This record gives sequence, C-alpha cells and structure tokens, in this order.
Amino acid sequence: MNSLSTTRLTKLIAIVYVVLGGFAAYTNSPTVDEPGFMAAGLTHWATGQFEPYAVNPPLVRLMATFPVQFIAKPFPTSPLGGVFSRPESTLSEAYVTAQGDRLQWQFFIARLICLIVNAGGLLIASRWAATLFGPNSGVFAALMWCFSPMMLGHGSLITADGGAATCGVLAFWILRHWLIRGDIVSAGFMGVCTSLAILSKSTWIVVLPICFAMIWLLHRIQQRQLVTRIPSDALQISIAVCVCIFFINANYGFDRTGTRLGEIQFISNKLSPRSEQSAICVNRFSETAIGRLPIPLPPLLFQGIDLQRTSFESINSSESYLMGTWKNGGWWYYYLVGILLKSPIGSLGLIAIAAIRTVHFEAVRRLGESISVPFEASTNHGCVSRITELMLLLSPLIGILWLVGSETGFNRHLRYILPAYPFGIILVASVAQIKTVTLKLVRDCLLCLQIISVLWAGPHWLSYFNELSGGPKRGGQWMLGSNVDWGQDLYLLRKWIHSHPDAQPMNVAICSGLQVDFVGLNYDSFLTKERVESKTPGWYAVSVNSLRGQQYGSQTLASFERFRTLEPYLWIGYSVCLFHVPEEDAKIREAKHDESN
Repeated sequence: MNSLSTTRLTKLIAIVYVVLGGFAAYTNSPTVDEPGFMAAGLTHWATGQFEPYAVNPPLVRLMATFPVQFIAKPFPTSPLGGVFSRPESTLSEAYVTAQGDRLQWQFFIARLICLIVNAGGLLIASRWAATLFGPNSGVFAALMWCFSPMMLGHGSLITADGGAATCGVLAFWILRHWLIRGDIVSAGFMGVCTSLAILSKSTWIVVLPICFAMIWLLHRIQQRQLVTRIPSDALQISIAVCVCIFFINANYGFDRTGTRLGEIQFISNKLSPRSEQSAICVNRFSETAIGRLPIPLPPLLFQGIDLQRTSFESINSSESYLMGTWKNGGWWYYYLVGILLKSPIGSLGLIAIAAIRTVHFEAVRRLGESISVPFEASTNHGCVSRITELMLLLSPLIGILWLVGSETGFNRHLRYILPAYPFGIILVASVAQIKTVTLKLVRDCLLCLQIISVLWAGPHWLSYFNELSGGPKRGGQWMLGSNVDWGQDLYLLRKWIHSHPDAQPMNVAICSGLQVDFVGLNYDSFLTKERVESKTPGWYAVSVNSLRGQQYGSQTLASFERFRTLEPYLWIGYSVCLFHVPEEDAKIREAKHDESN
C-alpha cells in the first residue's frame, strides 16, 4: 500500500472514530463531572473568571463550550466565591435547571468538538507511527486509537482526559521535530504545544519538563554535541519557555500573573501545613526567600493542583474499590489491573508482541530472522537515534503511570492514565512491520478480535471490560466509578420507563451528576435505606455503583446487598440494573427472612 493510499485510509478511520464517538456522545447522558465542566466553561466565557473547576486547567472546557455559549440559556453565575469553595457545584445545578430540554443537544455539540480535537490526536499518532515504522504502521495506529474503548468512551466526553491525550502526543511530536530541526521556529512551536498540553491537564505540568530535559540530554549525548549545542539550545529553549508562559497566561486572561509565591493561598498539607498549635493553613513558602519571588504564571494554576492534592490527602474519607474490596487509600497496582481488565484481549496480545519485539529478547530472535527491529525506518534517515526515539515514547508513558500510580490516596478512575495511551498505541503499531506469515496472521486476528469486541460493546464504551474479566456486566465486581458507572445511562433508563408505563412503582438509585428529575425520569421514589429494607414490591433501577456500595455527594443510599444475589430483569446499558420484585416474591422473601430470624 502506497503512502497516498494509507493517508486517505487514515483520514477515513478518523472520520469513523468521530462517527462512533458521536453515537456515544448523543446516547450517553451527562456523566458525573460533565455538568460542572460545562457550567464552568460557560462561566469562563461569560465572566472571564476561572475559579470554577480549577482542579483542571480550562483549555478543554473552553474549546467544548465555545459553540454552546451562543445557544445556552442564561443562568446565574454569581457570586462565585473562592477557588476552594468549589463553585462548580452550584453553577452546575443552575445551568442544568435553566436549560431544560436543550440539555442533550448542548452536550452533544460540546462533546462533538472534543471528538474532532481527539481525531486530530489520532492523525498525529498515525503520522508518528508511519514516520517510525512505515505507512502500514500509521494505519495500524489509527485503527488502535479508533477502536480503543478508552479513547472512544472518554474521548467523547467534555472532561479533560481525552484532550490531555491529544495535546500530550502533539507536544512530544513537536519536541521530536525540534530535536531534528533545531531552529527557532520549531522552538516557538514547541512552546505553543507545550502550553496546550499543560492547559489541558495539570498532570503534564510535572511530566513534561522532566521528560523534555531527559530526552534533550540523551539526544545531545548521543550526537556528541552536548557542549557545542548548549548556547544555541539554551536560546531556543528560553524562547520556547517564554512562548509557553505567554500562552498559559493568555488562556487565564493574565489573571494575577506575577503574584509572589508566598502570597498564594494553599490548603493542602503539602503546600500549606498546619502547625501543632493552630489549625490555620500557612503557605510553607511565605517566610522563605523563594516565597518573595513573583511567579510568571496565574496563581489559579497552582491552586488547582493544590486543591487536587487535598483529595489524595483525605485518605480516611476517600475509600477505594478494587476486585470486590473496599479500603481507605488505594493500591499501587490499581492502574495496571485496570489496563488488564479494560483493554480488549486483542490489544493485550498486540501489546505483548510489541513489547517482545521492542525488548528483543535473545530467545525470541531464534524464532526467525524475519522479526524486524522496531525503529528501523527512523534510523535510516539518521536524524534521531533509536534510543532517543524510544525515549520519546516511553518517557511520557512511564512518567504518567508513575505519577498517577504514586498517588495512592484513593483510586477510582482509570481515565487518569489516558494521556499515556497514544504513546502505547504508537509503540504497538510497530507490529505492522512483522514479515513472518504466521506472526502476521496472529497479529491480524488479534486486531480483528479487538475491533469486533469494541463494536459489540458500543456505544457503552465507558463500561467496557474484556471477555476474560467477564465482560461489562461483570465490571462492577472488579472496579467502580467512571470505569463502569458514571451516570451515563440516564437517557436510556428514561426511554425504557416511558415505553413501559405499567412498570410501577419505579424506585431509582443512580449515582449521577444530575438530579434524575432534570432528565424527565418518572419514578415513585429515590431509594432510601428504609424503603429497601421494607421489601416493598415494585421496580428498582439501581446503578452499579449504588449496588456495590459507592455513594455520591450528599445522597444517602441504601445497602443493596440483597439485590446482589438477584439476576437483573434487564440491563440499561451496562451501568444500571433493573430489578422487578413481584408481590408474591416479596411475601415469600419476607417469610423466609422471618423464619431465619
């Protein structure tokens, strides 16, 4: 297949990705975090204030809500309060209440913007893979991205994770371009793209500088130009840093840029420890020399990171769930288990093949000379060494896994490591180089298996679990939160209830970012502990999170232990179980319960 044909095929795959994601974007109701993201983004445009949802930088929600601001009904945006009061909660309710029937279309439009941006990430990953391994690898990478349940599920939301994956791979692609070109123009583009990554998710604030420094140092050592290139590289890196700082400030409207570090209010134990004599938070830099330095970035950027840290520090109030076990705090291996459970079996097989080829074990070499070495194409033009090419992909992948995995205050969301996915996809695309007939057949079968599995689960990709784990219906036995149930199936539940008016009384217990009234659900009552224990006959719509004991916000949910042994009458998507308790069954169960007592 020639280069022109593969380019056209890659663009077609990007369109397929947008269509598939668009189906999910329209079908899924707003998830737990999305109403807050939408309300915060609209508030940014309306008021120029960035306190709402400061735990994440504002770029993704600004992009998503740009067209929505012209069609959304006005809603109260003041008083906002301080950044630590989390004003997005109040704004979210005000926004949803004001929109009414327009809600579904507004979220669809905002999600579509994010999907198109993430399709750009698909094209970048494809281009990178094609540059390293050849045109066929570019197509392979595009297919891996398009049929990844994580890239489809979270890429079709207006939360920051999908945008962070796209902006991150763009930043490292441009870094590679600068290493090759080594000119001021490339340095300027590197500064712009670095700012986009940092503005998409605060995770990149830590990972990007460390990875960039390591890769630059390794590249210059490999070229034996470390000393001779220092003057020109120092100038170009300074330009990139200045451009990056400018665009970050511009995104925040230059809000309080230049504030001294010691004057910024923090609340986490890390940045503002409490003294033994007082519970008052004191900025740890306030009495130091560094605290008197003006910071060339908006204080909100650092306060958002600080606010996020408080969540990880509150171990006693942050229970985590994994493989049927609840505990305070988390597990260092949580995300590795999540990858094994939520990646298609085909993907796991392709990852194993790519890992073996990359490491290139001596035992595997004996299988045949036709197993080509990864990065063969890149070494032919001699611009970047194999080791540097490998570091460009491995350093962000490992950096994200290390940073996120080290935060064991709580574990709830595999999506936190989504920014690492594009780099893994590019590495896996090296298997398109395989020349052995048998290995090619295995590779193609694994890819087909992945595509079939992902299409079969659609459009419920947020709840995807592979067949080895038991599939999406067994997801709640392994993980909770956004991994399986993020309130995304309220629209489907509403549709079922409206088409079955005789299913009464209907009792609802849903973990959601919306009050169920806001999407027009007709139901008899919100499930309380008293109602469950009374064994009242009727219909029970219970989300997987609720069924397994996770509570959201101020909702006081019942214990649904007695429902866990029942087979659901119907699954709504893969996040809501619908139970039917007839009158006679309720009486029999109550009699058995009385006998056992």
